[in-house]
Amino acid sequence: MAEDLDYTSDDWKLCVVGYVSGKFPGYRALNNIIGNTWKCEATLTIHESGWLVYKFQNEEDKLFVLRGGPYLVYGQPLILMVEIFVQPFKIFFTLGEIFKQINHSIIALVPKSTNANSAADYKPISCCNVTYKVISKILAGQLAHVLNDIISHCHNAFLGGCYMAHNINLMQ
Repeated sequence: MAEDLDYTSDDWKLCVVGYVSGKFPGYRALNNIIGNTWKCEATLTIHESGWLVYKFQNEEDKLFVLRGGPYLVYGQPLILMVEIFVQPFKIFFTLGEIFKQINHSIIALVPKSTNANSAADYKPISCCNVTYKVISKILAGQLAHVLNDIISHCHNAFLGGCYMAHNINLMQ
């Protein structure tokens, strides 16, 4: 995979890398967004790792698509990034390392009213790094396919659609 992600190649200048959050909608739906929504010339390549690579004919079309959105494919968000934002993902998925700056959150205080005077007049929100969120979502999506095989049936409360109550055995 590392050789596929060579930054020195000029091909990347016209590319946008993407990922669909949730269930994969299929090649046809992802390819149709080019002509039906974006109305431009581009090609779609799906890498064996699951990344979507849209290569545009010119810089103007690429910038037009990046300024637009949000894009949904069968109700699932299509997340698009340019090459500079792909670097942390490449490092994580090839080397297994994550930048320390990515795994940080900022706590922001949002006023509950226009005339907030005390700490009680604010509500805290956590602003996580988008890169961290996307990496977590990708890992969760990939793990979802194998969870049934690695989690014991006795611990099925950790699987989607299962509840702890399913493991209660009634004894008489």
